[in-house]
Amino acid sequence: MDIWHANSQGIYSGVKDMGTTEENFLRGYQVTDNNGTVHFTTIYPGWYEVRAIHIHYKVRTFNGSEKTLEWTAQLYFNNSINGTSA
Repeated sequence: MDIWHANSQGIYSGVKDMGTTEENFLRGYQVTDNNGTVHFTTIYPGWYEVRAIHIHYKVRTFNGSEKTLEWTAQLYFNNSINGTSA
């Protein structure tokens, strides 16, 4: 499982248009344990205009070395949690 999100200024690492191609902050990758569980420690994601505060994640499943699924989604935070009214 991969996760990634913006810093407090709404900047992502590893993005050419943001000038962060060579950087790797606020990104993580872990393989699940036997229960399908991973644990990440990160900061609260940053915000940028026209987007709700969110964390991207990608899940891949394998049968041996063959990838059988790749799914990418986003986890959004309700504005009441964010402490904002936007």
